[in-house]
Amino acid sequence: MFNSLDKSRIVGPLGAGRRSEVFRLRNGDVLKLLREGFPASIAQSEFAATTAAKRAGLPVWHLRDLVAVEGRVGLVGEYVDGRNVSDVMQRRPWTSFRMVTELATTQWRFHRADVSSTAATRQPGLAQAMRHLAEQPADLIESVRTAIVNGERNGFCHGDYHGGNVKLDGAGMTVLDLERAGVGDIALDAARTVAWLGLGPTPATKPAIGEWAARRWLWEKYVARYGRLSGMSPAPVLAWSIVEFCRRGRRTGAHDAVAFHLPGLARRLRRALG
Repeated sequence: MFNSLDKSRIVGPLGAGRRSEVFRLRNGDVLKLLREGFPASIAQSEFAATTAAKRAGLPVWHLRDLVAVEGRVGLVGEYVDGRNVSDVMQRRPWTSFRMVTELATTQWRFHRADVSSTAATRQPGLAQAMRHLAEQPADLIESVRTAIVNGERNGFCHGDYHGGNVKLDGAGMTVLDLERAGVGDIALDAARTVAWLGLGPTPATKPAIGEWAARRWLWEKYVARYGRLSGMSPAPVLAWSIVEFCRRGRRTGAHDAVAFHLPGLARRLRRALG
């Protein structure tokens, strides 16, 4: 059920993405409004996943209502003050180790939370994943396949967990934008974060080799921290990370960056598989 929201309550824009625009309301709340053409089910799914996560004690933004504004639908929630983690890591790189540690800790909290009542998140199947590895050596493809098949473990996944969707405020980290959240393979969810750490939000074909090395250090720390918290073998996370690096490399043209990271991922995967 979408409640009507008068457009006069909107003060001004806060940001925009491919699917939605974000506005400040007169009472201080935030309106996340879907662009025209996107189905209402996107807002309904995000509302359901976010409220379920909140009930489970996860650090997500507090939503108040599902609303309609002149034919468009969206969500109203509390404003979360502070900078997002991506901005903090770029402006203060010496905090990156702490940020990576906290990100991994928060993601593991999601994965072990009892939010099983939510719908399944959208994730690729094994056959689709293997297509992204078509140009890789046969032995690496087989290692990835083995790790994925033997390591599947479901949990509550954010679906798009990266520093741009996590804010730092006085209480710690607050996670936003759960429009893709739901039950799925937690190793793939973690691997998407690893790929973000390795390739970054900037064009990965241009950064100097020093930045690639720094990003490798970040994803190594992330995988290690997540493994310690979960008690799981790192093999499925590494395997899905290889898939994600290849997928994003083909999509963005960041072939050099992917070529830099893949040997380290492959070595660690073979070691994890014994």
